[in-house]
Amino acid sequence: MSHALLATIAIIAAAGGMTAQSQPSRHQPEAQAAEYSAKQCEQAKNWLVETEGRGGDTADNQKQYGIWSSPACVAHRRPRQLDVTPQMRKTIAMLKENGIDIEARMPAKVAECRAKAPGALLALPASERATMTVDEVAATCVLNARTDLYAEALNELNADRQSQYARKEAEYERLKQERDDKLAENARIEKEQAEKLAAYKADYERKMEEWRTAVALCKKGKREYCAK
Repeated sequence: MSHALLATIAIIAAAGGMTAQSQPSRHQPEAQAAEYSAKQCEQAKNWLVETEGRGGDTADNQKQYGIWSSPACVAHRRPRQLDVTPQMRKTIAMLKENGIDIEARMPAKVAECRAKAPGALLALPASERATMTVDEVAATCVLNARTDLYAEALNELNADRQSQYARKEAEYERLKQERDDKLAENARIEKEQAEKLAAYKADYERKMEEWRTAVALCKKGKREYCAK
């Protein structure tokens, strides 16, 4: 495995709390921790990431890997082991606002990866096992676990939003049906009232016509109509 790939795995896995080298060498003096600045460590990391896949462990690659993996750079990285990228931070915050806390789920995954790493390393073919360490296997596991958690969380969020949309759509349809039913009821009442009014007017006109006829007949001397 190339120095660049080892660095890349460890850089990414550092978000899960692991590094390829987690402690300074006991054989290095304490003053060694100040050998490289944080800026030099960051430059070495960027070099290794940018040159990954371009072939070979060149002298420059070995030099940059030596800087990145030095106790000084390990010491610089240690306070930032749980850092995530700005985009990841935004995603985490967005998911948390929606009730999905990825970071709360990560410690269990990290512990699970650490527990499984020794057995997973032994299960590798001898040629691969010779180029890997328990920390690297665990780091890869953590990286995969984080990726899986993000995918699961986004799927949860998508399912929740679809469920919310379905509930809102159902509520909209219910309210629409209530409105339509109310409009239909109002139309029925208006029609019924109009029919009653028309019947009342017709009855009134009929009675008025009878009264006018009776008055006319009374005036003509037909007294039986005068009492009406």
